[in-house]
Amino acid sequence: MSDLALAKTKILEGVWEGVLSYAGEGNYQPEIAVTHLEQPLNGVEVVEDQPAPGQWLVRVPIRPRRFATGCETFLIRDAHRRYAGSFHADHRQPGRG
Repeated sequence: MSDLALAKTKILEGVWEGVLSYAGEGNYQPEIAVTHLEQPLNGVEVVEDQPAPGQWLVRVPIRPRRFATGCETFLIRDAHRRYAGSFHADHRQPGRG
């Protein structure tokens, strides 16, 4: 079982937002990379959630050109290549993903 968990909070105005949680031992600082079709995405933001130790707010900009088939999958990993999670975005259903 992974010590990382990722929960979607919303997609708003072309930005996916979620919360990354760490339940492992030691001092963990995420170094997150997001890929789509094995290509890295730019503009990913990871900010520590000050009131909640072990949690970070993650923001991923989703550009319209990323939607070749309508519904696309984005993978999120940390620098140690651990799988943190994924999300799906469907441009045919605004506000959903």
